[in-house]
Amino acid sequence: MKVLLIDPPCDYWGFAGGADSCAPPIALATVAAYLEKNGIDVSIIDCNVEKIDFARLKELIGQRRPKVVGLPSSMMCFVPASFKVAELAKEVSPDIVTVGGGVQFTLTPDEALNRCKALDYVVRGDGEYPFLDLLRELEKSAPNIEKVRGISFRKNNRITHNPDHDVVANLDDLPYPAWHLLPFDKYSLPIIPKKWGGLAMVTTSRGCPHKCTFCSPRLSQYPYRHMSAKKSVDMIEELYRRYNKKVIWLSDLTFNADRKMTEEFLDEIISRKLDVKIAAEGLRAEFIIRDEDLLPKMKKAGLFFGFVGVESCSKKKLDKYKKALAPEQAKKAIRLLKKHGIHTYCFFIIGERDEDREDILETLRFAKELDPTIAIFSCATPFPGTDYYRALEDSGVIEIKDWSKYDLAHPIAPTKYLSIKEVQELQGYCFRSFYVRPLKIIKHVVFGDALERNWYLTQRIRGKDFAQVGMDMEKAKKHWA
Repeated sequence: MKVLLIDPPCDYWGFAGGADSCAPPIALATVAAYLEKNGIDVSIIDCNVEKIDFARLKELIGQRRPKVVGLPSSMMCFVPASFKVAELAKEVSPDIVTVGGGVQFTLTPDEALNRCKALDYVVRGDGEYPFLDLLRELEKSAPNIEKVRGISFRKNNRITHNPDHDVVANLDDLPYPAWHLLPFDKYSLPIIPKKWGGLAMVTTSRGCPHKCTFCSPRLSQYPYRHMSAKKSVDMIEELYRRYNKKVIWLSDLTFNADRKMTEEFLDEIISRKLDVKIAAEGLRAEFIIRDEDLLPKMKKAGLFFGFVGVESCSKKKLDKYKKALAPEQAKKAIRLLKKHGIHTYCFFIIGERDEDREDILETLRFAKELDPTIAIFSCATPFPGTDYYRALEDSGVIEIKDWSKYDLAHPIAPTKYLSIKEVQELQGYCFRSFYVRPLKIIKHVVFGDALERNWYLTQRIRGKDFAQVGMDMEKAKKHWA
């Protein structure tokens, strides 16, 4: 059976670090490796890195004639593009079976199948086991789809959800992602200096031990599990020695949740003398403080970038988010990372239902006080399946139904005190007020390292470069200051 996994053409995610950002579709490569290991003829088309539009993609599907097309849903804003690919596949041949998987499909199987009639199946949760079982069943002359656990589909004009499949309990059992199926040398993030070497994304865990009300990935990947440190670093060493990848981007939701695993991971990197630079997407502030003694080792192992979800300066708001964090902990964690020469990338949430203008400006002031290398002001987004979504949906206040706008950059619902337009304007003001400060720019562009200069010279804030947003500052100040 021929299976084609497709990462569809999408606009780049605005917070990824530049308009030319393109990271490898690690989830597709992970599923592909498991299918390949089990004898399935599988290939991947990454439309973004290969600059393939929908018209060309339709031609490629026609040329390859797959039996099954698999589609991702890493972020809700990319799901409409996956729907479009499913429709194209059916135009090529109604016999092509279309399957959606990943975070957002897992949380919205009913709505996904209702919105896209060209989508035949949704694989829920960890995709490896149920997707393979589905393929095996489809190979039969008389498949019995009802017995395949972990999938959702239509039957007699109604959507059916088969019982959940077991999760992958031991991530060490999975093969390395199928990097050989990707154009591996084409991936890059403009923020990363080219002289540092090739980029690879690695995930060493699934899920998260916390219960933040706004987070959809932790729900779809429950429960929290991690690879062994040895398997994780074996994979990184393979990337380093075989593929010459020297920048490792850890995309875990919470990389530093387990102290023992974290320390063993760092020891493995250091003992093998791997000359890599490491960015960690998910560093919880309280664990940074707990593991303060490990920070010198983190720096020695190559950690140059730590992403921290600060979210708010209000303890009351953090408790509402079930964040299990205090603002003072965020302050201390950022201070510790800076002390050890590790760049900080902090997320702040604005436009939550109870916020007014002053709440958002207070978040901005807190961001300036923390002064991370990079600050992202994301709009509170009710991702379907989350507690936050259910609260807003039950209140009937969600105004935007277009999933392509669920990207953290667009307000989806007004607050009790601000319209969607006002939240959007305040978000723009937060970005401009944080970045367009002479001393901030001098600090990073003149005295900063290559990464800082790359960000401050190439990043575009909401489609405008710093020269343009600077001209808007006086107007914005008069309106919001």
